[in-house]
Amino acid sequence: MSKKKSGNPAKTTLRSKAAKARESSIDVEYRGVTWHIYPAMLDDWEFLDELYRIEHDGNISVLPGIVRRIFNEQYDQAINLLRDSNGHVTIEAVAEFFVGFFAQVDPNSQGS
Repeated sequence: MSKKKSGNPAKTTLRSKAAKARESSIDVEYRGVTWHIYPAMLDDWEFLDELYRIEHDGNISVLPGIVRRIFNEQYDQAINLLRDSNGHVTIEAVAEFFVGFFAQVDPNSQGS
C-alpha cells in the first residue's frame, strides 16, 4: 500500500518562499512607523503584472492585492494609518502613501 501525500505542493512551496523572504527584510521608516519589507516577496511575476495593469491600463482593482503583498503582516496597521476622520480609506490616501513610501524604499523611483 502506497503512502498518500497530504497537502498541496504549490501551497507548501509558497509557504517556503514566504518563510525565506521573511529571513531578510529591509526596514523602511515612513510616517513614523518602521515597515518590514521582504524584497523576495516582490520578486514575483504576478506582482509585476499587477503594477503594469495599474500603470498602463489604469486598473486600480489590483491595488488591494499589491498593498497586502507589500505590507504582509503589517497590512492592518498600514490601512488604519490611512483612515480619515470618518473611518474611510480613500484611494487617494493609498496612492499618496505609496508614492511617499516607495520614495523611501527606492529614492531613484521618483519620477519614473
